[in-house]
Amino acid sequence: MRRLRLLAAISAGLALAAGAVLPLPASAEAPRGTAAAPPAPGGTATVRLITGDRVALTRGPDGRQAASVTPGPGRQGLLFRTLEQDGHVTVLPSDADPLVAAGRLDRGLFDVTALLAQRYDTAHTDALPLIVEEPGGMTASSLDELTGLAENASVRRLDSIDAHALRVGDADLGRFWKALVSADGQRTKAADTPRVWLDGRVSASLDRSTAQIGAPDVWSAGYRGDGVEVAVLDTGADQSHPDLAGRVTAAEDF
Repeated sequence: MRRLRLLAAISAGLALAAGAVLPLPASAEAPRGTAAAPPAPGGTATVRLITGDRVALTRGPDGRQAASVTPGPGRQGLLFRTLEQDGHVTVLPSDADPLVAAGRLDRGLFDVTALLAQRYDTAHTDALPLIVEEPGGMTASSLDELTGLAENASVRRLDSIDAHALRVGDADLGRFWKALVSADGQRTKAADTPRVWLDGRVSASLDRSTAQIGAPDVWSAGYRGDGVEVAVLDTGADQSHPDLAGRVTAAEDF
């Protein structure tokens, strides 16, 4: 019995260490490829695309979705293609479509439904988080121009993938887009345009892992992991990493 209680306490501790929260539904966050919730019936929500264009997504009482585009300054002559698939509405400006097709731009940057589900709409944020690779055909000065348009203190070098993480404010997205697709005022080739991805939100889901170790039964028995120390055995970790700095209580190298 004592051993069973100990195992139950350890299971509770491991489950709490894994997230300390109840499992989130799959639709709570909606990165590309997952189910996403559009606005409520009769509601409208607005996102700003990387191109600086605004897209308002409205859902009618019958569930149908309609996208309305307000082009950014100087972009009134462009065409905007609206697609809907699996409940996701995507709006592709004509000058971005070839770059998406060439794999230079993340399609998720134009997935309006997913942007809304991740709270990258104008009601919840005034900036768009991006990951921009180190460009091969772009000069250092052009890269400096891109990062210079990001919010102060938001630029972070990602050495492992030769890229930068940054946030571009809504008011600067139009200028950022122009700097991205042109160099010294000249239109750049798709192959010379740095790859750009949406820095999407992710969330831990414990819908399977906690059940596999019997955590729900442990919780229902009243065990919450209080007073249980949890050890994590790993092949190694960089304790200076921002996710770990100042948070490791003790470590042992065997």
